[in-house]
Amino acid sequence: MFIWLKKFKPNLLFGCLFAFFMLLPDFVMEQVRTFVHYNFDAAFVFALIVFGFFLSLGGKTLFCLVMLSLLVMQLIQVNHIAYFGQPINPTDISKVYKEFGEVVETGKASLRSVGFVTPMLLACFGALFFVFFKYRRLWGFSWLAVLAVVVALGVKPERAARKSLKHFLPAEPRYSLHNSLNAFSYFIVKERLTDNVEDMIPAGFYKPYTVSETGRETPRLVFLIMGESTASDEMHVLGGKEKTTPKLDELVENPKFQAFRAYAGAVSTHAALPIFFNVMREPGNLAPIKDKTANLFRLAKQSGYATHFLSVQDAKQTHEIGMHFIDDVVTTENIDDSCLIKHEDCLLDLLKQRDMTQGKHFVVLNFRNTHSPYEKNYSHRKGEFSVFPTTSKKRTKYQQNTYRNAMLYLDSVTADLFGYFKSLDGGKGVFAMTSDHGQLLGQNGLFGHNIVRLDVAAVPFLFYSDALPPLERKAWTHYEIGKLFVSLFGYDLNNPNEQANSFFIHGNNLYEEYAFLNILRQPDGTMKAGDIQFLKQYFQGNQK
Repeated sequence: MFIWLKKFKPNLLFGCLFAFFMLLPDFVMEQVRTFVHYNFDAAFVFALIVFGFFLSLGGKTLFCLVMLSLLVMQLIQVNHIAYFGQPINPTDISKVYKEFGEVVETGKASLRSVGFVTPMLLACFGALFFVFFKYRRLWGFSWLAVLAVVVALGVKPERAARKSLKHFLPAEPRYSLHNSLNAFSYFIVKERLTDNVEDMIPAGFYKPYTVSETGRETPRLVFLIMGESTASDEMHVLGGKEKTTPKLDELVENPKFQAFRAYAGAVSTHAALPIFFNVMREPGNLAPIKDKTANLFRLAKQSGYATHFLSVQDAKQTHEIGMHFIDDVVTTENIDDSCLIKHEDCLLDLLKQRDMTQGKHFVVLNFRNTHSPYEKNYSHRKGEFSVFPTTSKKRTKYQQNTYRNAMLYLDSVTADLFGYFKSLDGGKGVFAMTSDHGQLLGQNGLFGHNIVRLDVAAVPFLFYSDALPPLERKAWTHYEIGKLFVSLFGYDLNNPNEQANSFFIHGNNLYEEYAFLNILRQPDGTMKAGDIQFLKQYFQGNQK
């Protein structure tokens, strides 16, 4: 062992240097950009050290090819972060060469704010080139190392060939190189052959959103639970046949605590959350997501709220939700392991660690408890919530009952969080709950979500306010809920594209061709879905 360490000591040292210089730009960015923050990722740091170790043994040709490739990726990525404030999306990479003239022109005009990025990256990569070639004789050579490097570089592209875009979308708290490897792998394998939504949409097809201040009084506390795969049909409080929500059933006896059926904006998390938090309505209209005009965190912050996003899920949930405008972000990457064992119970602990007694607070609590595998989410309190039997070998019955047990856990946690909310100001403020999308549990032989159907988008909308008049009894949509929250923060949203009682359920992927449903509110307040449509068809048939 010691002989091995002595023999490969230079390579181990180079691996450490490689990791240091690859991550140094992120550290610098954290110092010069207040909106940039990276969560420490020990596994990724270790992977960089190991990769650098093998790279030093791979010879100068491989070293140059790999380093130049990484340099190009990082030049694009870190400059994008410095200018736009967020990592680049795989669907936007093609703009670098398709709109190269504009990119160069904008870069020249922005040298004062982003001019440090390129010299910084050249210095970091140059240092590694210098060390590698200065001490070339120390590294040695191994064909096994060449194979290891090639295999390592092939992992992400191979995964991109099998997975959809949502698995490669950037997460702002991740290291820039991590996001680069994901984004460029997907782009090289799939995206370069795919039409970008922004390339499909005719110029001027949609008019821009605007917001205006209203001067209305704003509540001091606004709590919002964003559930995960929470199906309204399985909630007894919304007419579900099984008694899955005993505590919510009691809460709605208070006329100020209302429960509604609602419809999410999309059938997958990575589409639904950007749509909800940016209050997007129309198919393919990415402008509200890009410019954040109606972003709930932005408007809350402008109205003097401290903003919080406390999640028991990973940082992928934060894609395009408005990270720049969130003061306090907790995900599985920066949460204590002992807290994670408690699942959603951890969220109450996190709330109690924060001083909510002073100032205005907008708090989003991101659940996972009704996401598959359902039984895992209540395993720490199995004795309490194993109410519905889970011994059936039939898939449908097993899935339904484990889901209903998970719903009992959701019911309990939601009631506990509401109890804490009421303890702060005696219940003054707004407490609400919805979900990113619903879930199928064997209906027509279908399971899960990601299917563009009305029932997949069926979610709950719970709303409590001590001061506001009761909300209208109807089936709500995420778009309407978003507009309601815009008004809570003292603004009105003006969307010139809006049509009365007409809404949309979007597909899995917002950035490429996708299927969607137009849903229409009926006179009795329920929703009816039209036929599935696709973006190209929609744009061609609605030319203005």
